[in-house]
Amino acid sequence: MPDSLYTAIAHITPRPPFDFDKTLDAIRGFSPTYGEQTINDGVLTKAIRLNGQTIVFSAQSSGSTEAPQLQITLYSAAPISEELRQKMAEQIAFYMSTEDNLLPFYALAKTDPVFAPIAEKFYGYHQSKFLTPFESACWAILSSRNRRASASKSKQRLIAGYGDKINLNGVPYNAFPEAADLLAASPEDLLIAARQQYRADFLRSVIWAFAHVDDQWLKNAPYEEVYKWLREINGIGAWAAEFILLRALGRMERLAAPEMALMDIVSQRYAEPATAKNTLKIAQHYGAYQGYWEHYLRITARG
Repeated sequence: MPDSLYTAIAHITPRPPFDFDKTLDAIRGFSPTYGEQTINDGVLTKAIRLNGQTIVFSAQSSGSTEAPQLQITLYSAAPISEELRQKMAEQIAFYMSTEDNLLPFYALAKTDPVFAPIAEKFYGYHQSKFLTPFESACWAILSSRNRRASASKSKQRLIAGYGDKINLNGVPYNAFPEAADLLAASPEDLLIAARQQYRADFLRSVIWAFAHVDDQWLKNAPYEEVYKWLREINGIGAWAAEFILLRALGRMERLAAPEMALMDIVSQRYAEPATAKNTLKIAQHYGAYQGYWEHYLRITARG
């Protein structure tokens, strides 16, 4: 370990059941963050920008599915204050949805003969999100009506220009920039990253909006208010708003705008016509866990 890095330790006690191996599997298969972390021998290592500081964290399980414990090691080129250590533990816990109570969801799944085997297969899997809501919003802009490879290259250009990196044990870990980091980005730089003028303009709107909003409000305000705020950002449509609410904010209580990919999955599983009406009707059974029902269906479809 390089002597030039400061270190700190944190511990997280997830709400059981929590299967860390399934979290790692989900992160491996999450294409928007391919190549942005390492997973070796059950240890996840990844970088983040938080409050203007770049930190690499390593997370590993020190418990079991029914008695889970996570040990977190933090690394930074700057001193890690106690306040930052606590915020990092909170951020990582939110990233891995460790506080989600899955037991009511599993109880509902037992009454759904189509979905019950899926819930059993992924027992203990808490949704792994984007590391920050801002990153997810940028990805929504970059990936909309775009090839995945092109969107990934645009994302890497943003990281190279305005993010940061830490080398740990010879491996560079790149951190996606915070919205505040990108406020200084010129229109020319955003165009170089996004490749299309309209996409660069959308990015500018996302940067400004997320630089001036409280993340805690996004996580805790009524769903309808957050959805409305997102839709008012230039470039964020219905699909993107729901994507951010689900995959970055963990807002599982609604399934507002199912798109064709989800409708096709539901049609194949439930032998129902691929319509939004049918999808929403089935989702209603899961109440506040509609988002988990959707998420489990999608990760099952990955194979």
